[in-house]
Parts: sequence; structure tokens; C-alpha cells
Amino acid sequence: MHRYRGLRFLVLGGGIGWITPWLWHLDTNYKAFRYDALWLGSTAPSTVFKRHFMVGTHPLNYRAEAERLAAYLAIDPDLADMVCYASGYPDWDSRAPGEALALLPAG
Repeated sequence: MHRYRGLRFLVLGGGIGWITPWLWHLDTNYKAFRYDALWLGSTAPSTVFKRHFMVGTHPLNYRAEAERLAAYLAIDPDLADMVCYASGYPDWDSRAPGEALALLPAG
């Protein structure tokens, strides 16, 4: 873990709806099975993920209302720092930046 401190990843093609529940699941399992990841020490897996990963918005759920998406993003304030715009181009469902921006909260 300490060997590649500056290593960063970009996850594309999965959207952002899975992040918060998955990180909760990781942290819960880490508490129960800490011996499987001794190199983490007292650092939660969600903290490591937030430090090293960015997640693209495509495919963003465009059917969701902006208020519902804002409420989801408000659950985990660190999520805004991990999300970056991804158009999905050249797929048929690619979106312009303005379309994604209209759904995301101003902050």
C-alpha cells in the first residue's frame, strides 16, 4: 500500500449509483474480517478507495430527478470529490456535459 502512494485509478462505465452502498459493505466486512487485510492497519477500505479512485458519471441515471440525485450525493459528502464527468462517447447513449450538469447539484 505504501509503495504506490500516488497511484490513481479512473473507473468508467459503471455510473455512480453503486459507490456509497458498496463502500458501506466494504467497511462492514473489514470490521468483521480485518485479518484478511492487515496492510490497511486502522484505515477503512472506503478511505483508501476515496483517496485513490475517481468514478465517471456515465451512465448517469437520466430518468432520476435532480432532487433525488442531489439527496443521494448528500449521503456521502466525499462522493462529490470522487465523481468526474464521463460522456460515454461514442456509445449511442452518450451525453453532453450540460445534460449531466443539469442533473447534478451546483456544489
